[in-house]
Amino acid sequence: MPQIQGVILAAGLGKRMRSDIPKVLHKICGQPILTHLTQTLKLAGISTPIIVCPPPPIDFSETLGSNFFYVIQASPDGTGSALLVSKEKVAPSTTHILCASGDSPLLKADTITRLVNKNIGSKADITILTSPTSPQEGLGRVIRDKSQKITGIVEERMANEQQIAINEVNGGVYCFRTEHLWRRLASLKTSQNGEVLLTDLITSTISDGGKVDNLEVEHSWEILGVNTRVQLATAETILRKSIRCYWMNQGVTILDPTSTFIDSSVNIGMDTTIHPNTHLNGTTQIGKQCELGPNSIIIDTTVGDACLIFGSIISGSEIGRQSNIGPFSNIRPNSKISSDVHIGTSVEIKESYIGTGTKIGHFSYIGNSELGKNVNIGAGTVTCNFDGLTKNPTFIEDNVFIGSGTMIIPPITIGKNASTGAGSVVTHDIPAGKLAFGNPANLREIKKSNPHSSPNTPSKLQNRSKSKKHTD
Repeated sequence: MPQIQGVILAAGLGKRMRSDIPKVLHKICGQPILTHLTQTLKLAGISTPIIVCPPPPIDFSETLGSNFFYVIQASPDGTGSALLVSKEKVAPSTTHILCASGDSPLLKADTITRLVNKNIGSKADITILTSPTSPQEGLGRVIRDKSQKITGIVEERMANEQQIAINEVNGGVYCFRTEHLWRRLASLKTSQNGEVLLTDLITSTISDGGKVDNLEVEHSWEILGVNTRVQLATAETILRKSIRCYWMNQGVTILDPTSTFIDSSVNIGMDTTIHPNTHLNGTTQIGKQCELGPNSIIIDTTVGDACLIFGSIISGSEIGRQSNIGPFSNIRPNSKISSDVHIGTSVEIKESYIGTGTKIGHFSYIGNSELGKNVNIGAGTVTCNFDGLTKNPTFIEDNVFIGSGTMIIPPITIGKNASTGAGSVVTHDIPAGKLAFGNPANLREIKKSNPHSSPNTPSKLQNRSKSKKHTD
């Protein structure tokens, strides 16, 4: 039974990126370049690759976690040396090694699987991934003899004019049989540029009587390596298109794909509609039959079924089913919005719980608060939660009516069925069933409606309006 070990060469600092961040840790569609590759290997059945890293102070484990083997390439002296460094972590029972460059985020799992299977099936010492066309400059050319057998790979910077004219390029992904690998790798000589190159192993293997095979990649963009900010943007464009196509094929409507941005870690339910200029980022989970945007940004948030989020920003929160939010509202991290909640125009909510059926119409701020069921928050309501030193909590129980323009000065509790008058400044608890109004707010009994009056009886204002209309 073949034992496969993955090795990712990620020790290059990527000077052409002009960044203090190693190139493989730059993000594409919300995740580091290297994470895309490790996830691809995992899908191909290679779950714990060895990652060859640059020396400290850079610590890849801080970004990628501890689920990998890490080895250090002390000096940047070539891909051949980088692979040789990984030997210390390779188990003696390993029969094949899949080696890939860490700056290749677009590789597909099926491509990796086919490359490994071809190497095993053909019993080749090396099987390399090639492309009939190049997605970028700088890739090595595949050299073949008259019988079309591979005889070597020449790096573009070392190639002559005739070799540069060759269309077939090296994809930088290899599958090796380990039987003779380490011996041949250790015997490689330093190239003209002072590096030990993995590509020289092709010629060395053939000279040693070994067999070299290749697998042609299905799409040339799969072997795109990210070495510059321009290539970073190119890879982002390709991957985002792939993500959008995937979700449309899963039953999601995207009205304008080119203006819709979905990270690779997002999940979306069937029959959801996404309007233009909508961003779904991080670990966001969207339910079924939602309507998102236009102009919405949703980050690390769970959204239940049948929600409407129009022109708003939501981050690190949870939105219950059949709730609607926006436009121009901001749900900040650690907020939980229950089901059937209405949050209207220009509302900001921070670290708060909003109960089922509650309505916050417009122009309000709710911070560090807990609202019960069926609460009505009038326009312009503010929980004045920060006193300069402490964020104080507000508790509003079920069926409370908060009048427009109410200022709530916590810590405070407003009991069930209580109310505040418009423009009130509430500085003390309001017991259940009480009315408070004024500045500062004073308690009053809530007047009960006349049980003998009909809900259809017109008010004086309505009668006056009708009379005026009749006179006119």
